[in-house]
Amino acid sequence: MSDYETLQKLAYGLIAIMFVFYFVESLVIYKQELAGDNGSDGNMTLTTAPTV
Repeated sequence: MSDYETLQKLAYGLIAIMFVFYFVESLVIYKQELAGDNGSDGNMTLTTAPTV
């Protein structure tokens, strides 16, 4: 296997890992928004950083 093929496999693996983390993060944010909408858990609402 050449160095190019190894680098290509590493790049594809990194992209796949990024997609997995993006998908998991979007699910967590979606669940937090649902919890904030119905008021079941006040600690799970999304907040923005205060502007200075």
